[in-house]
Amino acid sequence: MKSASRFIPCILAAALASSVHADKVYFKSGDTREGRVESVPGDPTSILLVNSLGSIQVSRDLVTRIEETDDATDYAVIGEQFLDIRSYDRAVQSFQKSLEIDTTNAQARAGMDRARELIEAQKVEARRARVAMNSDLLVESRDLLQQERFEEVERNIQTVLTQSPTEEQKTAASLLQRDLYVAWGLSRLDRLDPETAEVYLERALKIDPDNEAANDALLTVWEQDPSKREKVVEAYRNKLRSNPDDIELNRKLADALLALNRPEEALEPLSRFEDTSAYRVNNYASRHKQAMVEVAHARAGEGNLQGAIDMFESAKGKFDDLDTSPVAYWKYQLRLNELEPDDWAGRAALLSYLTENGMTALAAQEAEVILRNDPENETATNLLRAKAEADITDIMEVFNRGQFALAKGMSESFAEENTRFPDLVQRASDIYARADLEAERQAKALREQAREVVAQGDEYLALARRNLELHKSAEDVNRSSIIVYKREAEKYCRRAIQAFEAALEIDPSLGPLVGGMDVNSKLADARQLLSQINRPTVEIFVPGAD
Repeated sequence: MKSASRFIPCILAAALASSVHADKVYFKSGDTREGRVESVPGDPTSILLVNSLGSIQVSRDLVTRIEETDDATDYAVIGEQFLDIRSYDRAVQSFQKSLEIDTTNAQARAGMDRARELIEAQKVEARRARVAMNSDLLVESRDLLQQERFEEVERNIQTVLTQSPTEEQKTAASLLQRDLYVAWGLSRLDRLDPETAEVYLERALKIDPDNEAANDALLTVWEQDPSKREKVVEAYRNKLRSNPDDIELNRKLADALLALNRPEEALEPLSRFEDTSAYRVNNYASRHKQAMVEVAHARAGEGNLQGAIDMFESAKGKFDDLDTSPVAYWKYQLRLNELEPDDWAGRAALLSYLTENGMTALAAQEAEVILRNDPENETATNLLRAKAEADITDIMEVFNRGQFALAKGMSESFAEENTRFPDLVQRASDIYARADLEAERQAKALREQAREVVAQGDEYLALARRNLELHKSAEDVNRSSIIVYKREAEKYCRRAIQAFEAALEIDPSLGPLVGGMDVNSKLADARQLLSQINRPTVEIFVPGAD
């Protein structure tokens, strides 16, 4: 009798007829069973009979006798039984146990070889069946895709991929999956569901990034969503790599970049279709010009003055009506940057460049800076004297027009602002005295004079506003605080205030509308504008300035 430790639980199969036998149990009923006999722990009145049919506990009272063989033979016979019922893995286990007991057991060795051959044959057959099934599923899925039965196609693909497909089937499944997601995305797009369409199209592109249908459809989705402009730009660029001169693609790319406020990047696509009817019909010239101007200003703001000049001059070659006044200022800045901070003579030498290019206000401001650091500088002194003489001429023109009250106010302001030129201050004082006398003589024509003064004030106020707009434009362009037009705006605004105040001084009862607005309102507007002009701003660093 063998120990219970040799018990093999739950083995299913029947006894094997063979020339080599395992343990045999003879029953009183006349039946015989073959397998492995083991004792039942704690129950000496029973035995366990283990074979391919399983394990059965038998009362000893039913047994007439037992013929036992060695353990290695038992396991070898049971292994044969498992082979017979095609339970090849169990057969291997039994043969293995036999060989562990007796490595020379020929039956176990032969059985082991046969079991392994049968297992391999079984695997080959199973694989062949899976390959055939996968092929059928792939063919079926192509038909289902035509019917837009997308969920079924997706399930079939997953089934194929989990059933050890061949490399060819993996490739076919991947292509089918790509086509599925493209078709699914297009279907959702047709049903006005761009969010879901985007999900499926992006899945398709993960499989095949260059798929034209998916890229085109996804681009259609993104074009409808302003938040996707960055992706739209990248998509246009990808398409242009294969066809860089495509007019419509370049036009769309330029539009997208301009909408993203990226004018420098927009220049290339704009230039690629500027000779086409699409460029002319849709008035891209103005947008192209604006983009080049903005790029030039941006470069100047970054300190790349030469780059700004080059861009502006390039724009000038395309657009004859371009105002290139900023170029003169940038060239001045370049020349100024080449000087040492305390080279006041060098800076004075640049004053003529400023005046020749219409930057008289900046020239006057620079001359003031130079004289604060180099009081004897003749060039700066001469420039300011010339400006003061021009102001005296303006005052005399006002006097000669008979606007004596205004001439008085202008003369008084001139004397306060130009103390470095006593002879000119004296001339202003003389004008003041003469204007005062003439004003007395005009007592009888106060209202008409007041109206003329108001009209002159209107002109000055208009000039002030114009110069302020130019100042703002220069400030935006250059991101700077060098005031090119601010002083001119302030000067004319003060003159307007003086004119309106003089008009009211001439005739305090000036109540009727003059030029569409009463003088008090005009005066209030001028004062408000002066306050706006003098509002503090961040100033550009001027080397050597106080």
